[in-house]
Amino acid sequence: MPETGNKKLIVLSGGGTGGSVAPLLGLKQFLAKKHDNWQFVWFGTKTGLERKMIAEAGLKYIAISSGKLRRYFSFKNFLDIFKIILAFFQSLIYLKKLSPDLVMSAGAFVSVPLVWAAKILNIPVIVHQQDVRPGLANKLMAKASKKITVTFSKSLEDYGNKAVLTGNPVRQAFKQNFSKRECLESLGLKTDRPTIAVVGGGQGAKAINDLVKESLDSLTKEIQIIHIAGSLAKTLNSQDSYLAFNFVSAEKLNRIFIASDLIISRCGLGSITELSFLKKPVIFIPMPFSHQEDNAEIIKKNQAGKVLDQNQLTITSFTNNILQLLQDDNKRQDLANNLFNLIPKQAEEKITEVIEKYVK
Repeated sequence: MPETGNKKLIVLSGGGTGGSVAPLLGLKQFLAKKHDNWQFVWFGTKTGLERKMIAEAGLKYIAISSGKLRRYFSFKNFLDIFKIILAFFQSLIYLKKLSPDLVMSAGAFVSVPLVWAAKILNIPVIVHQQDVRPGLANKLMAKASKKITVTFSKSLEDYGNKAVLTGNPVRQAFKQNFSKRECLESLGLKTDRPTIAVVGGGQGAKAINDLVKESLDSLTKEIQIIHIAGSLAKTLNSQDSYLAFNFVSAEKLNRIFIASDLIISRCGLGSITELSFLKKPVIFIPMPFSHQEDNAEIIKKNQAGKVLDQNQLTITSFTNNILQLLQDDNKRQDLANNLFNLIPKQAEEKITEVIEKYVK
């Protein structure tokens, strides 16, 4: 039964892209169901994709300044130092006013000054590490945190005694069950043709979007394509056997994944987790020179998806990989099963146990 009593306030934070947002939204939905006396507020960037996601979730949103510390020389680093200092003092003011019981982030530089302001105010902090490779933002926040919840056992080595293996939360929308047929029909697609979904990430992946554009005529002769190009991308116009979107709700994305025989996706942990939960076969195209390549290595090692190198992809190899997997039912099933087994389940419950030790 949900608890009642004195209200508790939890601050969640992340943004710039949707990667650090989705798992915390899944966690928030679980927490709110278990503790009806808990309230939530989100701290994020002024213009990031997370604003739309948080609005969809019905959460109060507080925008603060956001700067980034790049690990290479850039004049933007000098300007961003002032943005980070401003964000720190904004965070101090807001946190003093709100007096939350806990602050939690799953990454992103917007959260760093907020977390350190919480540390100074003696507000407990928990950081969630999704990816295999610890990002700079999480490294900076880890020093101010009480615990770091992690998706993979490798992260236990990175964070030491503070780390707790939990897996990665899944948004409630992906726990709704629909038949493949009703999902196809709701999207206006045929039920007797192979269907793929191409997801270019929250803001869009130009390289993947360009591949779709160039291969569209040949692919749509045989299959149906659902293309989520990203919030900042230019999409093609929908046509027969091709649906194009910039952004879709979590509920609609769940239907799109269920409707699809194969998914083409970036290799962020939010997407990996949700596709693992749904037990879908996936072609992963990690963002070059990023933490996604570390995630992709885990995928390859466990044969949990087909991994393609963006820098070596051509229109021909892109289409051939798609068509070959669509023709091999056993291979797709093996990839789906291995992906399902790769990510620990019930992460929401495990992270909640950690949070409850600090919110009493």
